[in-house]
Amino acid sequence: MLTDSVAYILQPTLEEAYNLLREGLSKKRFIIAAGLCRVEYSGRAASKLEWGERVLLIKQDNSLLLHRAKGFEAVNWQPPGSIFTVKLEGDCLIIRSYRRSHQETLNIIFKEFTLLAHLHLADEAEFEMHLSEEEMYEAIASNPDLLEPGFRILSHQRRLSAGVADFTGYDSQGRYTIIEVKRKAVDTRAVKQAYKYLSAEVKRKAVDTRAVKQAYKYLSEFKERGAAVRGIIAAPSISVEAMKLAAALGLEFKKIDLSKCRVAYQKSRKGSLLEQSGV
Repeated sequence: MLTDSVAYILQPTLEEAYNLLREGLSKKRFIIAAGLCRVEYSGRAASKLEWGERVLLIKQDNSLLLHRAKGFEAVNWQPPGSIFTVKLEGDCLIIRSYRRSHQETLNIIFKEFTLLAHLHLADEAEFEMHLSEEEMYEAIASNPDLLEPGFRILSHQRRLSAGVADFTGYDSQGRYTIIEVKRKAVDTRAVKQAYKYLSAEVKRKAVDTRAVKQAYKYLSEFKERGAAVRGIIAAPSISVEAMKLAAALGLEFKKIDLSKCRVAYQKSRKGSLLEQSGV
């Protein structure tokens, strides 16, 4: 079958496969080939893979992936910018991928094909990685300014009488603050949960029997500004109803920039790997 955007042949002969592969490579198409092949690699190391049925992907940026029937990782691969040639040799078709800069050569020798296709794929969408709540916690712990400038984290996943607070700490003015982090839009249920933590911590600080002077200090602060504890809900967004409820309960909403969270998380992971490697 042949159209402007896709061409494929089921069980092509080697000659048909040769012509379709050359066409796909010349047009910089996304190529899918499935069939019986073996592999020879030479370069920084050397390897061989004997006969088996596999799937070959050659992408529009001239990168290559060869997959076996099981496992998610490619058994052989070449990065973007590789150079390809195709030739018929006896009863086989050889696809060669070459990288000049590294003197690497990958030969994929096909004896027969089950399917061969080339496609033109249009995909300019920006990739957006969705962080889990645990990954968001790690990003914020590594860069507390994601919450607000000058914030100092005191604890993470602290157990309070009313539950577990995601973060506690002090803002730039020295006010004790409880942070509830949500990965998705905040609803009224999340606001009530955060208020529950806030109320419990205000009571705890007011009746702290371990240090009378400290308790007296908190009580003084209550009289001066009405509360010793600040409550914040941090999330990408919040519903209108939840925002109204938060304002009525004296809670603040802080918008979390997920793109900045992703950058902070990736930096924290990179730093962790460097520490583990002893660099």
